[in-house]
Amino acid sequence: MKSRILAIIVILGSFGLLTYLRLNEPKQPSAYQIGGSETVRRGEDLKTAASGFKAYNIGATRISLAENTTLTLEDTSTNTPKLAMREGRVITTGPVDISVRDTTVHATGTMSFIFYSWLDKLDVVDITNKAAYSVDTLHNVTTPELYNFNPSASSARTFYEWALSSNNTQPK
Repeated sequence: MKSRILAIIVILGSFGLLTYLRLNEPKQPSAYQIGGSETVRRGEDLKTAASGFKAYNIGATRISLAENTTLTLEDTSTNTPKLAMREGRVITTGPVDISVRDTTVHATGTMSFIFYSWLDKLDVVDITNKAAYSVDTLHNVTTPELYNFNPSASSARTFYEWALSSNNTQPK
């Protein structure tokens, strides 16, 4: 009889503790405010059309998208946006995690990411140091290919000039 009472007390105590922990979990934001009254929720895309650029503020991170770019917001549980890059070219300023297939890059500062779905490589560019590397997203290559990068000599020079200017608040 005493063992049954003790078992019931343990079960009820465990249930109460689990309920308390579940109710007191930190709440993750359900959406990020990305400008004005516009919001983006986990699983939604940030996209640009075949012409024009767009810039968003997600938390403390500024994200500028070149034409034909698609990103998906994967996680809103931290102050660092986690984005899946489907295709295109972006410039980020601030903390961000960008993933392509099984490859994830955690970045701070001003970075550019270039990925096109028909290629196996993600190009990651440190704008400040004008250094870049290419990461194979399919074959688990552990050593990235390093190369020099100059935004003003890029085929996307117009995008880099717009995104790196201080007045890129309006879509182009």
